[in-house]
Amino acid sequence: MLHGIRRHHRSDRGRSRSRSSSRHRSHKHHKKRDESLSPSSRRRHEQKTSQGIRPQSEAAGSASADVSGDAPADFNFTAAQVAERIAEVCNSAKFRASSLEECFAPDVQVRHLFSSDVTLCDGAPAVAEAYARAIASAAAKPAIEVAKRIFLESDAPGDYSFAIDFIKAGGIAPWRAAAAAAPTVAVYAVKGSRVRELWTAADEEGVTDRAGLSKRAACASATAAAALALAQARAADGATLKVHFHDYANVPVIG
Repeated sequence: MLHGIRRHHRSDRGRSRSRSSSRHRSHKHHKKRDESLSPSSRRRHEQKTSQGIRPQSEAAGSASADVSGDAPADFNFTAAQVAERIAEVCNSAKFRASSLEECFAPDVQVRHLFSSDVTLCDGAPAVAEAYARAIASAAAKPAIEVAKRIFLESDAPGDYSFAIDFIKAGGIAPWRAAAAAAPTVAVYAVKGSRVRELWTAADEEGVTDRAGLSKRAACASATAAAALALAQARAADGATLKVHFHDYANVPVIG
């Protein structure tokens, strides 16, 4: 009996060494993979892992599985993650309006950033239809290419988060008849893993294309100031919004 128990212990040690070796090989594999990522892929990878989420597959099916349907009761997707999903769906070669509609709350409203009393679109089906029309008439991809993002994260559990996206010219303009000849701004207010409100405007200050822009300068723009005021009005009482700034147009390339 004792001999059998000791043999069991030796087997456990063997399995422990095997698992340790496997983890070491896995770590080396992921390290090599991270170094080989393109700037756009590295952006998504670093953003999602920094928020405590496993990196999603680049395939539309895997991403859809993460965002579609109801999120777990104890977890909410952030505005940055939902904004990434919207761009991914719009840039897909096989655009599906149903996949886009899942990103929005049924009663979502789209308003002008500087005239928030003016409603441009109302309801998830109408929003998805507006995107579908714009994508159908788009001359080229990507439909949405984010150059810079200000991400606002509340310290109150279950509260709103916000993504202020500065989008390059030449993509889609769902709320206008023509393609976006100038850079645009999209502000996503996300709660419960869905966009509850969306504000949009043309980037008349040129924040999108400005090189070497600091976090302080980006937040000092009139566009960001208007978005920050809307965010603070919707955040929970007493909540603090932590500000993150990402300049995707100036991502260093490794190698």
